[in-house]
Amino acid sequence: MKKKSLGDILFAALFVGLLLAVMLSAVLREKGTVSYYENRTLAQRPALTAAGVLSGSYFSALDSYLSDQAPLRGTISKLSTWADIYLLCRPVVNNIVVSKDMLLAYTTFEALDAEEVTAKAESMADSLSALRDLVTGYGGYFCHVAVPGQGAYYSDRYPDYVNSRADYYAVEREAFSAAMARRGVDLLDIGDVFEAMGNPEDYYSPVDHHYTYYGAFAAYQAMMEHINETTGYDLHIYSDADFSFEEVEGFRYMGSRLRPLFGLVDLNETLMIGAPEEDIPFTRYDGGVEVEPVVFNLQPDSMGNLSYTIYMGGDIPELCIDTNRPELPTILIYGDSYTNAVETLLYTGFDKLYSIDLRYYYELSLAEYIAQVQPDIVLCIRDYSVLLSSEGNGTVFPN
Repeated sequence: MKKKSLGDILFAALFVGLLLAVMLSAVLREKGTVSYYENRTLAQRPALTAAGVLSGSYFSALDSYLSDQAPLRGTISKLSTWADIYLLCRPVVNNIVVSKDMLLAYTTFEALDAEEVTAKAESMADSLSALRDLVTGYGGYFCHVAVPGQGAYYSDRYPDYVNSRADYYAVEREAFSAAMARRGVDLLDIGDVFEAMGNPEDYYSPVDHHYTYYGAFAAYQAMMEHINETTGYDLHIYSDADFSFEEVEGFRYMGSRLRPLFGLVDLNETLMIGAPEEDIPFTRYDGGVEVEPVVFNLQPDSMGNLSYTIYMGGDIPELCIDTNRPELPTILIYGDSYTNAVETLLYTGFDKLYSIDLRYYYELSLAEYIAQVQPDIVLCIRDYSVLLSSEGNGTVFPN
């Protein structure tokens, strides 16, 4: 009887010791600030205040902190993801639709309200019409460029039991195109251009939500051709014959679809960069400060990988590339990350290229910035998923 009691005591002591060890590890170990594979900031220890305790916000924040900072959290998450992919063979893992040759974003099924979509299209077209009037008021030209995202481009790759959003995109594009046409606002839908080309397989990434550099190059050509045809400019447009493409070797492309899967899926994509045959010297300014005159960031991240930030260094709040050719027009591009890759191409045809991303640039509104800079050409580049969103780069005038 005594031996059994002693065994129980030892077991309980070991159990309590293990709990204490885990708690001490959580308290004493260095706290991470960023989850690389989740691509987000981790919760930090909340400040203990009377107001926070009374409102309950402290306990909510503490729960998030303990969850994010739990010992071995990353390792356990990676093992769980591996099991989901290779043992359980789940078709959707960490909100990514997994197949042998493609990774796509998972979206829950939605009730498509065509009237609501049309109303949003009308509202956005009103806003862009006012912006067009501002640009044409000083003699400039405005064009809105709609770009399909990877999910829209590969909508036919989704399994039947997953929402591809193809119906939504069809209604959205039709409503937006009609609303813009009624107001006489120029709209270039790159999706139409790619569809006419047969939607080439190598134009969009299998592991990321953006186009590949080949897709960005085709989009650049379409934009330049549209500008020349619409404005009467005769800007040089590079073809495959006078533009060199180069593979970036030695690094893995950790695309936005591959990243949530901890890079465990055996899908690899070769990143491409390129340059015109002729040398075009330029000066680059980020936020008004002169920086290294490059358009490709070939430095690997903390895990030794490259991502879409290879193009222009990612989402820069404000930048200017000055080629010092005053005989050419100036251009302003604004929009989400789909601007990045084409910026490495468009600057070649202009005296100055300005770019702002209103998700991160707060000094001036878009209308104020345009009124101050007065570029000859203004392009908005946004993908289908945010085409009608009034947030971020959908905000034109001061609130």
